[in-house]
Amino acid sequence: MERNIAIAIILIVLFVVLGLVGFAIWWMHKDVVDYKLRRGKYSDLESSRSSGSSSGR
Repeated sequence: MERNIAIAIILIVLFVVLGLVGFAIWWMHKDVVDYKLRRGKYSDLESSRSSGSSSGR
């Protein structure tokens, strides 16, 4: 019985972590898309060069 409870807790934790990771990835992609739309096509080189530093924002 205790083993089943432990497995259930582990599954819940895994689902929460996966949800947070998925949300973080979506949030970063949303930020990148907004940034590219705002900057325009002419600064593709700049956006690709500064994408690493903008992720900390």
